[in-house]
Amino acid sequence: MGLLRQNAPRSDSSALSLPACGRQARLALFSESMQSHCFSIAVKIRFNSWLNNSVPKIKTFRSSSGLDILVGQDDESNDELTFRIAHLNDIWLHVSGSSGSHVILRCGEAGVEPDKNSLKEAAGLAAWFSKMRSGGNVAVSYCPARNVHKPRRAKAGSVTISGAKKIKVQPALLDETE
Repeated sequence: MGLLRQNAPRSDSSALSLPACGRQARLALFSESMQSHCFSIAVKIRFNSWLNNSVPKIKTFRSSSGLDILVGQDDESNDELTFRIAHLNDIWLHVSGSSGSHVILRCGEAGVEPDKNSLKEAAGLAAWFSKMRSGGNVAVSYCPARNVHKPRRAKAGSVTISGAKKIKVQPALLDETE
């Protein structure tokens, strides 16, 4: 029976007849075709997500002492800002107990300690870009960006923080820089 299958004529010389080859060859062929197919799907998914989300939505402000303040505008931008753009020593801010934007006070690369006024301005922006905008005094948590972590399988924008302090501020919008 095996001799008949191996000697059977093939209509296409490049095609591999599955019954005519051994089990190992069939597994290799199947594995190769699946890897090629899965690879092309993965490339398409990554390319489409890159195409759709290539520019993070981040607003830039400047504090009265000249420090940059960055504000994420959606969940994906919050992740990009917190985990890819922020330096480990930058200050990360977020309104306490409610949803809102992640805010980064840039001071880590320069190694400068942020002044209280810059911290209050960044906290005011965190309160402004949250659901607590219309509230009076709003509690804002802040900590170094190194203390912000993403739980496994958490959706975009979800984080856990450690060693956070709180500051109460009025929501306030600064002039945006280009």
